[in-house]
Order: sequence, then structure tokens, then C-alpha cells
Amino acid sequence: MRAQHTEEVYWADGAGSRAVFDSLHEILTELRAAVHSDRAVALYRPASVRSGWFVLSDSCRPEAPPALSNEVFLLNRPLGQKTPTHVTALVAKSTLRPFLLSFTSALAIPWSDAFGHGVVVIGVNDGGASEQVLERIDAIANTRNLVGTLSQSRLSGTLTLERQVSAALRESLAANMAAAGPMGRLSSLVATARDLLQSDTAYLALPEEGNDTHYFFASFSNVTTPQFRKLRMSFGQGLGGLARREGRVVTSMNYAQDERLVAAPVTETVDEGIMSAVAAPLIVGSDVLGVLYVGSRSPRPYSETDELVLAGFADYMALMMDLPEIRTESRTARLTRMREDFAHAIHDSVVRSLVQIGFTAEQAACAAGNESASASIDAIRRAAEEALTNLRRELNGIVVPEATAMSVGQVLEQVTRVPARVGVSRDVLVFGSVEETTLPASIAEVLIQIGAEALTNSLKHSECSHQTIEVTTSGEQVVLSVSDDGRGSPLLCLEPSRLSGMGHLGLASMHRRARRVGAQLAVDSGVDSGTIVKLIVPRTW
Repeated sequence: MRAQHTEEVYWADGAGSRAVFDSLHEILTELRAAVHSDRAVALYRPASVRSGWFVLSDSCRPEAPPALSNEVFLLNRPLGQKTPTHVTALVAKSTLRPFLLSFTSALAIPWSDAFGHGVVVIGVNDGGASEQVLERIDAIANTRNLVGTLSQSRLSGTLTLERQVSAALRESLAANMAAAGPMGRLSSLVATARDLLQSDTAYLALPEEGNDTHYFFASFSNVTTPQFRKLRMSFGQGLGGLARREGRVVTSMNYAQDERLVAAPVTETVDEGIMSAVAAPLIVGSDVLGVLYVGSRSPRPYSETDELVLAGFADYMALMMDLPEIRTESRTARLTRMREDFAHAIHDSVVRSLVQIGFTAEQAACAAGNESASASIDAIRRAAEEALTNLRRELNGIVVPEATAMSVGQVLEQVTRVPARVGVSRDVLVFGSVEETTLPASIAEVLIQIGAEALTNSLKHSECSHQTIEVTTSGEQVVLSVSDDGRGSPLLCLEPSRLSGMGHLGLASMHRRARRVGAQLAVDSGVDSGTIVKLIVPRTW
């Protein structure tokens, strides 16, 4: 919810930002120390919400489990919204997970701002809520301090998120996806959505060819189970169905138990490990072109800020869907799915029938009373076997295989598909076995993505005249290095946590991709020394 006069400011943390949580945490810790409390928590209720309190921040002893940013709690009793009060037997129950905040005795310090009402709850011992204690912590002054800090942190968080979104849009628009295969642009957009919200997974549903009442998953980022990837859903089914019906972004904090969802594919979703998810419809006019999802493999309280960020990116993606290249990829995805569905249907019907014919003919030949009948029946059996062999060969050509392991040579072939700019030379150096070193699909995908993005960034930003791609394989690790002789920047060597806030979303995304497979990404860059991007992948397979 946004206040009318500050409509560009997000009231809650989201999309990986912790500006609000971290800034308030310092104040809560000071308040907690003033009364020797075990916990102080800042709760908030936007004006548009009638029940439940959102956690803005939580300060507790190190051994105590903290509340999550934006986690929603239900209180067992109302709290005043005008003056500080002493409350007893206060219990707050999480709506996200089995988790309680219990206060035998507490001070409740309320405040209000343009977005809604808040309250700081500070646990105290039985004798700690005297008037002298209330005066000692100077509740009103601290509340004013809190409101001022909250306002500044909201503005800071909003500016950071807007820079991240702008950087993501620029990267998506300018990225050269030649190295990512026939579905490269869609895959890049989906991966960008995942990185924007710093989620575990993302995926895109599109309507089937000639049938806008059923949808299939066309592109994925970090989705592994075949059963989930092959889901086919009706217009109103599941979380995407809810988003399509309501025409807006919707969130499910606990997918498996969300009663709003119609005929949700709970088994497949749980098997994929997705517990919380957000779905944003891609809408142009009155047409729903698809649904973009991001998901978390742990309970996550996606905030309204997450929804707004994803909605903005989905609007951009909806416009991108009309580009000729994206239309081609979308149609390719639809036709691929149709071929796979056809192949599986044929396998389940015709192939089984041919197997049965061959088996029956073999039995009949053995039981035949004369040589002529036996020969004829045997000819039927051979024909069925030949038809079965040919059909299986054709079906193998129709079905697109799942992601498979690749050799280092195949990875290099994919990476070097990024075309060099005129005037830029390129060397490829290999140390160790190329074709004999086989990489798991997940490792190969990360090597390709990071290698291709490093080459692309070098061409776009460094004004280099030469690039070097180097791969070294050993029994302990695989190392991919991309370097150039162009103009670098020491800012590229910053910690990953600082890169997104400075607009380097692509490089921050590369760090995240490396961490997901247990790899290390190192960057060395200087104004006059060029840039080296090195990915070190331990041999754990």
C-alpha cells in the first residue's frame, strides 16, 4: 500500500532489501537494553489491512529465534494506538509457520505515519513496567526517532530497489542471448525475475498453441523435477489461475495449504520443494499472455513490495512478448510441448499395442500346428518389432531431452557463441582434458551463463580490443576465466552484497549463480589493467 503523497515509496522491505529491518534493529536493541529485555519487536499494520501485524524488525537475544521481516502475526489481544501501555500475557502467532512470540509482561509503544499504524513491543519482567520505567526509556522521544529512521530507511530501500529494477531492465533489453540456446531470451527474463526477488526459483507459464484455456510451463530457472516441468493447467487452476482470474499479482505464503487455490498441483509443487510463491500475470489490454512465477524453497513472507517489484517487471515482460524474437521463442516452446505430448501419447497407446502384438504373435507361432502358419505368424511378429523400433526412433527425435551432462568442450562451444565485436580479437586456452571431463547439467549451465555474461559485459562496457577465455580442469576443480584488456573498475571487486545497490545487477547475479552450485566467483578489475572474471568450481561429482 502506498500513501498518495509518497506514492513512490515502499512501506516494507522486499526484493532482498533489508533497509527497514536493519535500521530499526539498532533502535530496538537500544530500547531492549534500557529495560534489560529479551526481545523488542516492531509491528506494523498498513491502513488497508484489517487484521494481522507485519514484522518490520525484531531484536532478541542471540540464542532466541528471530521473527522474519514482513512475517504476519495475529495477536491474542488488541493493543492501544494512542499512548504507551503495559500489557500482560501477550501472544503473537505467526501465520506463516509454527512460531510464537510470547510476552508475560510487555510495554507497547504505538505510533502512526502516512501508511498506517505501528507498535513497538518490549518484553519486561513483572516489575519492569512502572511509571518510572516508562519515563526512563523516554518512549515518546524514541518513537519519534523510530518514525524518522523508518521514513529514511523506506526512502533508501525504495531508491535501491528502483536502481535494481532499472538495471535489470537494461540488462534484459541489451543482453545478447546468442549463447543461451533457442530459448535464451525467455530464459534470461525468467532468471532476471528470480534474481530481482532473490528467490530460489522462477518459471513462466504460457497458453498452449491455439488454446488459451490451458497453460504449460515454457521456461524455468532452477526447476529440476520432470513432473513439475511437464505440468499442464487450466485457466483458473493453481496460483497462476488465481492470478489470471483476478488480473493481478497474488502471493501464497504456504502453497500446500492455501485454500484459495483451485485444483492446485500440490504434490508436484511440494516435490519440487516450493513452499511459498508469487505469481504475476502478463497482461496487455484484456489478454493474459502468460504468468510469471517466483518461488521459495523455505517459508517466505513475500511482501507487498515484492509484489510491486514483480508486477513492474511483469508489465515490462508483457511488452517484450510482442518482440519478434520472443514470439519465435514462445511459439517454439508451444510446438515443443505439443510434440512431447504427442510423443508421450503415442508411446502410451501405439507402442504398447505393438509390444502386445509382438508378444501375442510369438506365443501363436509356438502354438501353430503347421510350418506355413508358424512362418506367417513369425512374419507378423518381425513386422511388429520393426515398426516398434522405427516408432521409438521417431519418438526420440520428437521429444526434447531434459538437461544433460556436457563435456568441457561443449560448454566452451556454447560460451564462445557470443559474437565478438568488430576490432576485438579472442583467444581460447584449454589446460587439461576437454572432451573427457564431463560436467553435471547444473554445473554446465552455470559455466555457460557466467562465461557468456562475462564476455557480453566486457564487450558492452570495457572498450577492449582483446578477450581471453581460459579453462583449466583437474581432479580437484574446474576453473573458467574470462579476461580483457579494456577499461576496468575497482567497483567490480566489491562484495556481492554491495553490487546490487550500486546498479551492478548482472555481476551480483553471477555471484548468486556461482554460490548455488558451491562455486566461487572472483573478480579482479582496474582502470588500466582490464578485468578478469574467474569461476572456480570444486569437483564434488
